Amino acid sequence: MRTEDPIVDAVIDKFVVRSAEGMKRFGISMEDNNSPAVYWIDQAQEEAMDLVLYLERLKKELINGRSVRVKNGKESTQREDILDEDRRSFSHEGEGWV
Repeated sequence: MRTEDPIVDAVIDKFVVRSAEGMKRFGISMEDNNSPAVYWIDQAQEEAMDLVLYLERLKKELINGRSVRVKNGKESTQREDILDEDRRSFSHEGEGWV
């Protein structure tokens, strides 16, 4: 563990893996990539648009009371209804969450 927060550590691990994949695919670090600023803006916009789509899909699953279960780090092929206790874990009264 590098930090006191396992969630932060998990994200750091994902960044390290993503960086290695990027180096393998493109053969250059982001620091050494001299693409113009507009290129980086375009890349960020595309990533942000994808993020909005992913969030919308997940929101629909939560609204419909359905979710994909993940067991042992692998997505289950069987879709299941969210149990009431799971639904309560998504509720943050007073914070504007559903």
